[in-house]
Amino acid sequence: MNSDRRLEDLWLNRRTFFLTGVDIEKPALLLRRYTLSTDYSIKGQVFTLALAHLVIDLASAYHVTSCAQNTSQVLGIMVLYNFIAFALQMPFGLIIDNSGSSLLCAVGGCLLVTASLGLSAIPLLAVIITGLGNNIFHLGAGVRIMRLGENKGILGLFIAPGAWGVYGGTYLSRNGFRLSVHIILALLIIAGFLLRYNQLSSQMFPVSRQEKYNDNFSHTSLVTICIICLVVVLRSFVSMSLDSPFSGLKWWGPAQVTAVVAGKLSGGILADRLDIRRTIILSMLTATLLFWFPQQSLLWLTAVFCFNMTMPLTLWLITRELSWSKGFAFGLLSLALFLGYLPVQLGWRSIIPVSLLLSGLSLLSLLLLCYSLQGDET
Repeated sequence: MNSDRRLEDLWLNRRTFFLTGVDIEKPALLLRRYTLSTDYSIKGQVFTLALAHLVIDLASAYHVTSCAQNTSQVLGIMVLYNFIAFALQMPFGLIIDNSGSSLLCAVGGCLLVTASLGLSAIPLLAVIITGLGNNIFHLGAGVRIMRLGENKGILGLFIAPGAWGVYGGTYLSRNGFRLSVHIILALLIIAGFLLRYNQLSSQMFPVSRQEKYNDNFSHTSLVTICIICLVVVLRSFVSMSLDSPFSGLKWWGPAQVTAVVAGKLSGGILADRLDIRRTIILSMLTATLLFWFPQQSLLWLTAVFCFNMTMPLTLWLITRELSWSKGFAFGLLSLALFLGYLPVQLGWRSIIPVSLLLSGLSLLSLLLLCYSLQGDET
């Protein structure tokens, strides 16, 4: 029974109140209790999935970096992992769309990454399993978040902590920290919470996996999807190209990744308060202007912050276009991230000055997003 029908029964069917043992003269009390319990469970899921995103990315980055350091094929290991973890999300997303529970898929991802930590003696196998676990977790958790509602702030809250996880895991591995046991415990605890939420969800407010095909899907929708994917490719490339004069300072790495996290979180919240068009114009215009000042650390960090504000918005936009296949939509953007990452990872370097490159790509992203929103009143 879905939540809307259950609430209707609580209000209109006296037999329902009798069977629940609640005084039929106080239906509002039961309605309020049910609504509050549903609300808290949703918030608990969002918080747990956001925390799980941080931990899973930390664990994956930590383990893959450790495995890469134990082989002579560092570049090959890193490209292989990112291909499995990101590029393969698109075909896996089609499977997730038809799965019984996206939360169970997220649990499976946690368990695969946990298992990979015990395979350090076989680096190639460990990297493959870590990539698969990361892939399945992101799809399962991402689809669950997208099914919980159309709140852009929720998307930002889920996406944002991943950057901290990747940076933290890489840092801890390169500096010789031995945390495998701690990470395993954290992953198992999170998997337990997700299993519990999956049980509560099926009882209280199940989300049907049968999504309705959008009859209005057209050539315009296809063009919009292509534009969004191009913007994500550009964003990924820019993120990999954030080379500033301050990069050698110890405090710069944490400061820059915090700007990335804060930007992703703030973009969704601001779009809910204003609207998506104003948020995109405000953030991308500011980034375009401030990337011209790479010698000013505060202005650079502000540019990074503003540039990343569109991350949850592009996810929301493509989910709207592909609402019947959220797993595929999530995977499509992950493939775009991989395509933007690949040239820089393979050693390609632009001859264009970094300030001109980043400012130009920010402006191009702004123009593309504005074009995709033509005729949109969101």
